[in-house]
Order: sequence, then structure tokens, then C-alpha cells
Amino acid sequence: MAAPVPPKNIRISSPEKVADLLVKAAAIGCPLLIKAVSAPTASVRGRAFPNDNIEISKQLKIGNISANGLAHLAAHGSEGVQIEFILAAIKIVFVTTLSSFTGQTCLVNYPKFLESFERRKDARIAAVGNSRAYISLESWMPDSSDFSTVPFFESSKEFSSLILVGDVSAGGISLVSPFPAIRSAISVSEKLHSAFFHLPMQRPLKVMVSIRWAKKTVEIIKSEGDQDRSVTSFRFGVQFNDPSEAVKKSLKAFLATAALADAI
Repeated sequence: MAAPVPPKNIRISSPEKVADLLVKAAAIGCPLLIKAVSAPTASVRGRAFPNDNIEISKQLKIGNISANGLAHLAAHGSEGVQIEFILAAIKIVFVTTLSSFTGQTCLVNYPKFLESFERRKDARIAAVGNSRAYISLESWMPDSSDFSTVPFFESSKEFSSLILVGDVSAGGISLVSPFPAIRSAISVSEKLHSAFFHLPMQRPLKVMVSIRWAKKTVEIIKSEGDQDRSVTSFRFGVQFNDPSEAVKKSLKAFLATAALADAI
């Protein structure tokens, strides 16, 4: 099998092209992330806005910034900021300087160049924190007498069938479970499974899925006292089969929200 082709990246240094792309991002209110160069582990959420002040040229207006985000940028942004946003199928990244703050907005200077990166067709977003998701198979319900399944009370049996989603893309998801019982219900094949996809703050979505891959992983974790312990997980790659427009719409909204979930 040939090695995967790395995504292409192109440096855009033409001032006219730089301005054109930033004006387009502002025109559609593109969501973006801001990272202070001196504190790159934290991301601040914002949204590009048209700059209506004709006296200010070559500056991008960024609004919808939280109070915590503004405070973070004010404290750490003096050495420059990195801006990231998605335009069509291209990820745009550039480093620039902050110009000013007004209310919930800030102005950043146009950079000398942009870096554009091709995105993979179906980028995967981790389902963590408030973006956790689950799937339940109509054909499988854990048995309380099976010691290889998740422990549960009979009064809450319906929750025991929820399988944790590791990450999500437009074309499928990965599942992860520390309990081996799930292996008896699903295996790698072309067989279709009827399932319900559970996303935060949404009604369960009816989907048809197939299992594309399965693997067992063992992770060594150091605990207090430098004692090693092994943690076993069972992981499965799941592909959506001809998802409905409602499912596609919900996935798109979830992916957009989850991509910014850890930002301030």
C-alpha cells in the first residue's frame, strides 16, 4: 500500500491575494481561533467581521470574543497572535500583531503572508468534554450476568447500551470501550447495523453503520509512586451508510461546535 500523501501547504504572499481571502472570511462571518504566540496552548474563539471603518485599511476585525478571551489576549498577545480559520476546504493560518480592542472585538493587522493547508476530506474531531457522543446498536443490549460488560443496575439498563464515541467525522466515527463484551456484537464486515447516534442536546439520530476496522490497544500509565499499570481498550472504526440529510446537518453542526470546544 502506498504511503499517504501529506496535505499540501502553500504560502500566499501577494498582498492582493492576502487581502482578498481575509475580506472573503469577513464577508461570511467565518469562525476562527486566535492563539497568543507567547501562550500557544490556549485558543480564543472569535468570528471575522467586515471592517466598516474605511479609514482603517489592512486590518481584520474579529468579534464575538468572550471576556475571558479578551483578557487572555490583552495579557499575552503583545508578542503577536496566530489566527486559524477554514475557508471552503482550505485551512488558513497566519501570524500577525494586535492593533486595538473595542468592546468584544479586536483589530489585527494584515500579515505579510498566509499559509494555506489542504484539509483531509473528512477531518476527525475528538468527542470530549461537553462534546461527548455515544452510539447504541438496536441489535445489542448488555447482559447483567456478563462480567465482560459495563456494570449497571437493571433500573438503568438502557444507559448501559451506550458505547462511547472517540472521534467524529462527516463520514463516520470511532468507538472505544474498556469492556470486551461489545466484540461479541460487532465485527469487521460489510454487514449493516441499525443504530442510534446520540449527540449533545439533540434527539437520537437513526443511522445505518458498518464496522470497517477493530483493534485492541494496551496503554501503560504511570500512577503515583511510579507504579505502572496497563489499560486495555477496544476500538472500532464505524462508517455511516448513506446518512440522511438530517444526519448530515447535525454532524456538520456538531463538528463545527466540537472543533472550538476547548477554546476560551
